[in-house]
Amino acid sequence: MWVIKKINNNVAMGKDSRNREVVLFGKGIGFHQMPYELNDLSRIDRSYYGVSTSLLSLLDEIDEEIWNLTFRIVDRGKVVLNTNLKSSFTFVLADHLNFAVERIKKGLVISNPLQYDIEHLYEKEMELAEWAISLIDKKIRIKLPHAEAANIALHFAEAAEVASQMENKNDIEWVIEDVTKIVEESLGLKLDRKEFNYSRFVTHVQYLIQRKNRNSKICSMNIQLYEQMKEEFPKVYQVSMDIQKYFSERMGWNPDEEEVLYLMLHVNRLHSCQRL
Repeated sequence: MWVIKKINNNVAMGKDSRNREVVLFGKGIGFHQMPYELNDLSRIDRSYYGVSTSLLSLLDEIDEEIWNLTFRIVDRGKVVLNTNLKSSFTFVLADHLNFAVERIKKGLVISNPLQYDIEHLYEKEMELAEWAISLIDKKIRIKLPHAEAANIALHFAEAAEVASQMENKNDIEWVIEDVTKIVEESLGLKLDRKEFNYSRFVTHVQYLIQRKNRNSKICSMNIQLYEQMKEEFPKVYQVSMDIQKYFSERMGWNPDEEEVLYLMLHVNRLHSCQRL
């Protein structure tokens, strides 16, 4: 195994004997001068193949403690749910947990309108997610709300599902491209389709489309945040309303306030990252 690029002292990019790129986690693995041949493979704690370039930025963005928590949660998930999960899932879940923890630190609490449904549809996933919430509280003293367990459970449930709810793959690609153009034109941006923040935005749009037939209403805990976002970020709110109008005209579907709120959060995140 060759170690070819340092991410930090404990994470690096490598190439195996078949010339395949792999993300390597291991104490001190990125400390040496690059490149170098790693003969003692026991120094590798974890390896991830097939991780897209857009996800690699998370290696620097997310603290080591969140990565370690994610590893434990995913490991337990594989056993409890008796399923294989793609390498990318670990990175996506780490990003979600990091975002959830940051929200709590800022005093932002978001409820989940699908919590009741998720609790009854995905019992094993909910048990796993509740264990994860407890682990996070124990290890880093951040108490995530019970509604966050439903979000984590849904991540596991969706990762295990092979079939998409979209009838045609081309349909979702067409919708995503149209929504992207709305964001670009309204905010005067040119989004990099290969950049991770864009990939994260696309994932959210896909999730919105998947739940479009569910008749969920905004929860009272979220009304305040919805009004706050609307007042503080009028441009982001307008973009989100333009996307809502697009869904209405092209798909005959009106996202409710809860869905518009999540849309605002992700559009704002995309907008903020582009301005950095």
